[in-house]
Amino acid sequence: MKRVALQVRDEGQGMTEEVKNRIFEPYFSTKGPGEGTGMGLALVHAIVTRHGGEVRVESAPGEGALFSVFLPVIDRVEQHREAPVPRPVSSGTERVMLVEDEPQVLNLGVRMLTRL
Repeated sequence: MKRVALQVRDEGQGMTEEVKNRIFEPYFSTKGPGEGTGMGLALVHAIVTRHGGEVRVESAPGEGALFSVFLPVIDRVEQHREAPVPRPVSSGTERVMLVEDEPQVLNLGVRMLTRL
């Protein structure tokens, strides 16, 4: 199978084996409260895996990190299809609880849900 690779290297503090083994877990973060949600790498891993790809990481304390993303190459191009006709958005009397620790993201979520 042909694959395409994307590599990203940083010169940060690097990771221990313990941290490296957990970086793709949802909500895992080495940052303090209010500095991040720990969802970024979990989402990347989920998206890449669902597309038949793989994410690898190489890192050691004091040496930064190298992330390698491998995605399968598609040999054929699908024919253009017309976009489906959007259905009207239904609304009801449900209650929604939105939990977000970043004020800008929370505000955006509130505005989107209010419109619905």
